[in-house]
Amino acid sequence: MNASCFNNALKSCGSSKSAANNHQIVPRALQCALKSKYCREKNRNVAGLDLLHRADIEVGELRQPFLRQIPLHPHSADVGSKGHSVGIFSAFRHAPLGRTAGLTNTAQRGVKCVPAMFRLIQGFLSLAGVILVVSALTTIGCAQQHDGADAQLEKAKVAFNEQQDAARKRLLAAYAELLKSLSAANRMQESVKVGEDLKAFEEKGILLGTQGLQKPISEYGKAIKAARDGLSASYDAAIKQLTTAGQAARASELLKEYSDLAFKSRLMSLTMPGKRNLFLMHGGYVLWAKPMDSDGARLNATFELVPGLANGGAVSFRVVNVPDHFLAHGDFRLKAVRFDPGDGFRKNATFKQVKGLGSGTGVSFESYNFPGYFIRVRGNGEAWVDKNDGSVAFRSEATFQITEPRYRLW
Repeated sequence: MNASCFNNALKSCGSSKSAANNHQIVPRALQCALKSKYCREKNRNVAGLDLLHRADIEVGELRQPFLRQIPLHPHSADVGSKGHSVGIFSAFRHAPLGRTAGLTNTAQRGVKCVPAMFRLIQGFLSLAGVILVVSALTTIGCAQQHDGADAQLEKAKVAFNEQQDAARKRLLAAYAELLKSLSAANRMQESVKVGEDLKAFEEKGILLGTQGLQKPISEYGKAIKAARDGLSASYDAAIKQLTTAGQAARASELLKEYSDLAFKSRLMSLTMPGKRNLFLMHGGYVLWAKPMDSDGARLNATFELVPGLANGGAVSFRVVNVPDHFLAHGDFRLKAVRFDPGDGFRKNATFKQVKGLGSGTGVSFESYNFPGYFIRVRGNGEAWVDKNDGSVAFRSEATFQITEPRYRLW
């Protein structure tokens, strides 16, 4: 629509001065221009504006939550002579919006095109609102999957704790029954020993292989293993769900948490080739190579081989009968140490499993953070992490055989 066409239309519907003073007149001026004998062949621009107006009404409901915050009070909006205000819409390929001459020339003559321009802005905001709704729905969907995975995992953790508590109560009941029978038989010395074992389990969860409780202890171990397997499956499901939903950061957090739990394990014991009556075991929280002479010794010589705490490609050893304890070196002495999430502990508790230094059929365990240092049983039976001196004696003392667990806890 050219300037003369628009001006003639204004003269037939109201003065340009009144249009400038009352922004409500401008839409009627545009409508009148459509019908005037001067502009019938120039109606494409205004028809486009009408189409955009209808679109604005149709998406009004979608826009409501996001855009109704914008005050719809009358504002004045001069359209500059170069048409910059309208140019931003052309990228969306609305044909009417690509032509700015009519609005530009009218602005130069002093007409305030407030409602028309605001309608254009509303149309743009309508499009933005639709995009925002789609984006919001996508975000909400991902958040729901995130929340759903976490909620299911929390339920699994609660179930895991309940199963552990139930297994613990059953074993405590077995201890109480054994003490009752020993007292009835006046076997006081045995009662004292069982009472000490009961205290260690009740206060610290330590299993000491109490004589007469082999079956209840094995049942306890199997129940704990079953609870772990259930929680492990829940972690796997949550990590997969979050990964599929694109929640990589949360999935990574859960994977780290799951790795620290070290649920994927193998029960095993370590003996020494040529000295098969000696097994690596803990006693007083330090490691020795000793013969087994009791159920307690068999438990102390049984470990869980798990992925390395500092590197999944290496290995770590979890103490099976002392909760949350791993074999780790401290001042190069091999000990049973409570788990610590710090890097220092993780490295001290991680070893590279390599071909046996002294035997082709055995294995050796090299310190992860002290290359060239290996787990070694010295002549006095103490287990240390020592530097390989290349001697035949050292290679023999640093070589072990992985065997079936001495105590089948599950």
